[in-house]
Amino acid sequence: MKLHTQKCIIFFTIFQFFLVSGLLPAARAALLPTQTFIESSQPDTTRSQMQTMLDREDVQMELQRLGVNPEMAKERLAALTPAELQQLQRHMNDMPAGAGALEVIGIVFLVLLILELVGVTNVFSKF
Repeated sequence: MKLHTQKCIIFFTIFQFFLVSGLLPAARAALLPTQTFIESSQPDTTRSQMQTMLDREDVQMELQRLGVNPEMAKERLAALTPAELQQLQRHMNDMPAGAGALEVIGIVFLVLLILELVGVTNVFSKF
């Protein structure tokens, strides 16, 4: 009797194994190229960067000054396609936002020159 019970348990275990493995879809795993991964995650990153920018108070004040509701701008941002989002980010990166490197270097030089003339620092005496 004990041998018969073991055989039944083994049979039902094997039967369940084949039944379950036959019904479940096979998993397909493959290597994902880095460029594909970057392109698939880039719209989410860009969208979150733009959302952070729209959350800034100075940006919201400027939008209101131009007659744009900030909440409406956020809704429009959420509705953009990945291609439109990439185009918007490209234009945002091309637009000037403050001063360039040459202006910053000039301002630093003027500040150091004034501090040298007043006698606060000795930056140029070492040259």
